[in-house]
Amino acid sequence: MDAKDLLNIARDRSTKGREALSAAVTDLFSDSHEELNDRERSLMFEILRQLIKQCEDSVRKMLSEKLAERPDVPHDLALELGKDTAEVAYPILAHCGILKDEDLIEVIRNRTVQHQLAIAIRRNVSESVSDALVEAGDEAVITKLLANPNARISERTMEYLVDESERVDTFHEPILRREDLAPDLAQRMFNWVSAALRQHILDNYEIDEVVIDDMLEQSAFELFTSADLRKNNSMSKQLAETLAEEGEATPEMMLLALECGEVPLFVSMLQQMTGLRETLITRFILEQGGEGLAVVCKALSVGKPQFVQIFALCRKARPVKKGSFSTEVRGVLDLYNEFTVETAKRVLARWSRDMGYQQAIREIELAK
Repeated sequence: MDAKDLLNIARDRSTKGREALSAAVTDLFSDSHEELNDRERSLMFEILRQLIKQCEDSVRKMLSEKLAERPDVPHDLALELGKDTAEVAYPILAHCGILKDEDLIEVIRNRTVQHQLAIAIRRNVSESVSDALVEAGDEAVITKLLANPNARISERTMEYLVDESERVDTFHEPILRREDLAPDLAQRMFNWVSAALRQHILDNYEIDEVVIDDMLEQSAFELFTSADLRKNNSMSKQLAETLAEEGEATPEMMLLALECGEVPLFVSMLQQMTGLRETLITRFILEQGGEGLAVVCKALSVGKPQFVQIFALCRKARPVKKGSFSTEVRGVLDLYNEFTVETAKRVLARWSRDMGYQQAIREIELAK
């Protein structure tokens, strides 16, 4: 079949014509053509060039998908498809190894965000291509690039993205999941990421505990002195029970309840998770010092960053001077750091059997 025959089939837009075109193109890429000599292969690709120039998007998209993984596709043919509409270009941009860095950078600068997204997920993305994607400035593209473990990102660009992450929340997790993130940059992000990601930093980077506690104290103070939380009284104990049954009663969900001003839901969730009386949990929220709350959170293996945010949100429910609050944070952090999960679980078990609250606290002090 020559180019003229294939073009005639391509112009037939009936169902039968589409089936014939698909069969013809599939035949071109069949195993029987693996043994083509240079002249025959050149002729085959020339036929495809004619199709690309004269056929509609659906045909070009089919050809792009067929050519994307071929190591012998001519460079000019791959580049022409890579500059086509986003739907046609996507397979080539995402998978074709023939394209060079300068080709990809040209596409990034002159085509659409959809073209950039395809490049961001390539199996290999060089530092120069990553720089071009970041310079283009689309946050969705940058997030996709950060999530690609095969994308190489220069130290200068990574530092810029870490600084940008203070403004762009969607950068937080993909940056912190990267294996090439330097510890000093992870520590810098500690000041503005969520409690869960702060725990991830603690688990994966060696950072001085004194430095961490200083940052946690500052974040707690900022949370404590921020504007009033939103009020939404639609949640209930029934919701807490449902969350517990579905395994969704997590530290993150407790934090969300407090951030929404849903203290009753927070109390109900702690009841479900600990078996403690409502009056005792309410006491933990209102008491000065936060010892009871520290014991409960430690027993539930709540990470220290999450605990500090829970403590700060709970203290909003009780008037306290800003100066004395900082002292409370430092004291409760010292307590949280010094006793183990096992010790906290033993105290929690005593409380669930109605044993004396103060006596259990004294036993923790003796254990220290």
